[in-house]
Amino acid sequence: MWERLESLWQRALDVLAPRECAGCRQRVPGQWCPQCWQQLEPHVAALGDLTVCALGPYDGPLGATVRRLKYHDRPDLAGPLGDTLGRLHASVLSGQALLVPIPLHRARLAQRRYNQAALLARAIARRTGLDHSPRALERLTSAARQAGSSATERSRNVQQAFHARERRLAGATVVLVDDVVTTGATVRAAAGALRAAGASVAVVLCVCRTRTRQPRAEAQGPR
Repeated sequence: MWERLESLWQRALDVLAPRECAGCRQRVPGQWCPQCWQQLEPHVAALGDLTVCALGPYDGPLGATVRRLKYHDRPDLAGPLGDTLGRLHASVLSGQALLVPIPLHRARLAQRRYNQAALLARAIARRTGLDHSPRALERLTSAARQAGSSATERSRNVQQAFHARERRLAGATVVLVDDVVTTGATVRAAAGALRAAGASVAVVLCVCRTRTRQPRAEAQGPR
């Protein structure tokens, strides 16, 4: 009942006070304008023993949205992005999955003031009803900024970078959440730490994926 009332209230607010399209920033009664919605390219692709589910490629319009989220103090963009991830990739999520965001090192978190992956996980949890744990992983090392690094450099930067610090991870089915997956070095390192703590990790949800691999299958979801 409360969920229905909340939905009706949000629809009323959308009409009375239109929001900003997460893509092009024009005022719209919803999260996306029709043009930006049509430009999303949701897909599912294999990354070793992980399955990566993204909303689109980083070199498309979504890349600019992610950069605003991360580097231009726009944490509000995590709401529509995470909500859309939860909608379009609901089919890969089990009812008992635990959403775990890729953490920032405390120095980077202090600088940015928020972890974009944690905000995405919270939005996905709200859409799907799944539990999320923003403190399940700890980042032990403060690596150089990954953007622009080679695959070898990325892998070296995140070696033993993560520590799982929650007992409830043992036996849990974890879905990792991040904003961008490039070579996959970060999510593989995080998955390794979670598996060492007894969790099962097979799925990664991200906003963008670089065009390093071809999509295996297209995700279906409500338009």
